[in-house]
Amino acid sequence: MKPDLRGSLIGAALSLPTLALGAWLPYYLAVGFFAVLLGVTAGVYLGFALQDGRRLVILAETVLLLPFMLLAMAALSLNIHLLAFGFFLHGLWDLAHHPRAVQTRLVPWYPPACLVFDWIVAAFIFLHWR
Repeated sequence: MKPDLRGSLIGAALSLPTLALGAWLPYYLAVGFFAVLLGVTAGVYLGFALQDGRRLVILAETVLLLPFMLLAMAALSLNIHLLAFGFFLHGLWDLAHHPRAVQTRLVPWYPPACLVFDWIVAAFIFLHWR
């Protein structure tokens, strides 16, 4: 199976229990859950960068982690739709890793998995809490 298809299927499969839990939680807990999830999801690329070991790669992933953390924190007190925006933007960051525009060494199926997961979660948040 090609890494893109494999990754896409993994991302879609992982989104299902995430959406089920998010739909079940009361709003105030769902905001916290998705805020933490955005931070963790964005932090995975920093983990890959640390494993990669190159200073510029670590710096790039660290700098790009910060806006996602800020969006997650802002959503806690402002609006859950900031999290939808954050997951959508993280999908764009996934796309930057996919064709290797960002040179972090990682497993090839991860960017498509994360992209599909991020955009499914973004759509769910946006539509569920309109």
